[in-house]
Amino acid sequence: MRLLNRTKSQVALTEEGRAFMVDARRILALAAESVLAVQRLNRGETGQLNIAICPTLISNCCPNAEGRFGKPFPISR
Repeated sequence: MRLLNRTKSQVALTEEGRAFMVDARRILALAAESVLAVQRLNRGETGQLNIAICPTLISNCCPNAEGRFGKPFPISR
């Protein structure tokens, strides 16, 4: 399998080379995201907080709490 076509004056990707480059860029981007995720974890910026709520209490007492909290911190049910 050839990834490059080379002449004395030019280098060009083959079709296989272009396909490989797409995957290679994706892998490098994932590696960079992984480094950032570990750095955020190290700084304590990530994690999960589980809170049990009573929907009636929230809607009567603090009607805006779920919307305000749920935007930056997704709520799973």
